[in-house]
Amino acid sequence: CSVCGEEVFILNSPIEDCPNRKTDQSRVINMEKHLNLLNLRPGTAKLIKREKGAEKQYNANCPSCDIQIAYRPVEGFSATPKCKFIYVRNNTVKNVREK
Repeated sequence: CSVCGEEVFILNSPIEDCPNRKTDQSRVINMEKHLNLLNLRPGTAKLIKREKGAEKQYNANCPSCDIQIAYRPVEGFSATPKCKFIYVRNNTVKNVREK
């Protein structure tokens, strides 16, 4: 976490190698391929207005300081057939440790 230093996830490759989402420039992490550890807690759900409609985001927060770190379009933190991605907001993490 860029605010408190809590280790919120471990990837098997640098976060800079993950693509940016065109909509909001968040990093797109494939949970099945790149995620080794996830240490987040559920945040609030929000409905975001977009050019082509609306998008529901289920926020994931730092367990220590409660800052919003990431979001998913579905509830929960497990990769599912419906969604295997988590989107990490810009400037919310630093010193990402690689495994």
